[in-house]
Amino acid sequence: MTSTRAETSSSLLGTTTVARLAVGAALAALCVAMLGGSWSLASPAAGITALGLALAMLVRGCELRAWFGSGLSLHQSQSLQLVLDLTRWISPLQDRRRLEVEFVARETSRCSDSVTEWARSRLWWRLVLLAALPTLVATIVLHDGAVALCGWIATAALSLATSPHWRHTARKARRAVLAGHLRMVACAVLALGIEAAAITLAARSIVADPQVAATGAAVIFVALGLVRAVPAAPFGIGLYELLALGGLWLLGAPQLLALALCSHVLWIALALAPGLAYLSRYKLTLGDLFDRRLPTLLARSRRPSAGWTADDATNTAEVEVSVAIPAYNERERLPRYLPDVLAHLGAQGYSWEVIVADDGSQDGTGDYVAGIAAGEPRLRLVRRPRNGGKGRAVLDAIEAARGRYVLIADADGATPIRELEALRRAVAGGAEIAIGSRVAPRDDRVRERAALRALIGKVFYGLVNFLAVPGIGDTQCGFKLLRRDVARALFRELGEFGWAFDVEILYRAQLAGFRVAEVAVEWHEIAGSKLRPVRDASRMLVSLFRIRARNAGFTGQTGQALLAGRNALTLRDAA
Repeated sequence: MTSTRAETSSSLLGTTTVARLAVGAALAALCVAMLGGSWSLASPAAGITALGLALAMLVRGCELRAWFGSGLSLHQSQSLQLVLDLTRWISPLQDRRRLEVEFVARETSRCSDSVTEWARSRLWWRLVLLAALPTLVATIVLHDGAVALCGWIATAALSLATSPHWRHTARKARRAVLAGHLRMVACAVLALGIEAAAITLAARSIVADPQVAATGAAVIFVALGLVRAVPAAPFGIGLYELLALGGLWLLGAPQLLALALCSHVLWIALALAPGLAYLSRYKLTLGDLFDRRLPTLLARSRRPSAGWTADDATNTAEVEVSVAIPAYNERERLPRYLPDVLAHLGAQGYSWEVIVADDGSQDGTGDYVAGIAAGEPRLRLVRRPRNGGKGRAVLDAIEAARGRYVLIADADGATPIRELEALRRAVAGGAEIAIGSRVAPRDDRVRERAALRALIGKVFYGLVNFLAVPGIGDTQCGFKLLRRDVARALFRELGEFGWAFDVEILYRAQLAGFRVAEVAVEWHEIAGSKLRPVRDASRMLVSLFRIRARNAGFTGQTGQALLAGRNALTLRDAA
């Protein structure tokens, strides 16, 4: 009953938003029709406006970093801000306050109190800016320094008196919060100043009378500010046209009407395009933004401070570590690695097993493993009759695994098996997943890689980080340790079985809220690799968009399945 009610409410949200958009579009079309076809806008004015709005957007994107400090990268601050703005403007009926808190807390891994304080400060400075609008307009229009100075002093005094930092009794906490407030306000004021200057310059390039140009620019600027603060329809469509065009009509400046429309169109384009580009990076879809369940689902995906609890089967596993080695025609390289694996594990004090998943090899790989397994009961072989891809071989091994943890290790032995202990320390520290990294810093790390492969890898990892899995520097190192229930949950209904399966697993892990620890490991390039850098990198780039399309969305089937269970279910439907 509760689920049905939530789905019905979400459907009404989408329907109501579409209805408001239709009404707004009709009003906008009516306003444009009233102008006739005699007006035009010179390109310099449009260029000035576009540049000003773009620069202001970049400055506004520093807001999160201004509050949370250098622990948040500039790119992350910009991208999070773009998604937040897109949500607020494209779905004005969404529970924006709660959505902002849950989204930022999830993506920054900050405590709830810190994010709540940020949200409170964000609301405060919006009200401050709203109160400052009359002073800003008077400064632009009146050109009276005394009036402007008095207005800004009064605004500053009112802002300081109403600042949320007074809620804190400890002086140190009060100063820290006030400093954060002031940094955020500085970003906002600078962004608004850039916008105001750009629109004013554009208006003066169209209208000869400086007073009319300044007043018209103020009307356009205030209208943009109001529809951004209270977008009654998506992106304020309709409302903005009524405010801006109505004000300019009364002002008697029809030549500025084109600038007003251009400013609105440019703002929508600048907010919409990059915001949509970043949605899938943060595991969101456009449909999520119109679903009232989104804040709740984001809250459910936030990782508890102690981590996600393992299921009973994992906690009572008879084996501590299962080493899963996918192998396809590895008769030459596997004999150089498998004995090291068995020797290292045999010297450890915990229980273990090794599972070699033969992916339809034609060179006797399976026969070699079977021969070794005859004398070592902790070594097992699982065979696939024909080649199905590395991802399917790993899936077979995970399904057969009995260990509490599963290590996925490439058959070439590029990463020595002794690095397993570093990954075990990472999961012992609370991570559900630990992955080997060839880019994470480590003083004693050995890394041998051809220059061309290193360059292609760096470019590819940058694209992967930008498009799919932020915060992970090396997705393709074939040395990953996962808790068994986590591995089974992530591999269930896997879509990519080639080289890109690692990216899909990590994408799904971030969607489900699992912690991924990146551990620097020793790595050597081994001759005989089946990876062709240029060809396979291009294929994997295409795979990134398939992964995003298939898995993005907290309200979709994949997101619901991952968030609902996070437990291992049967994997045969994925094979």
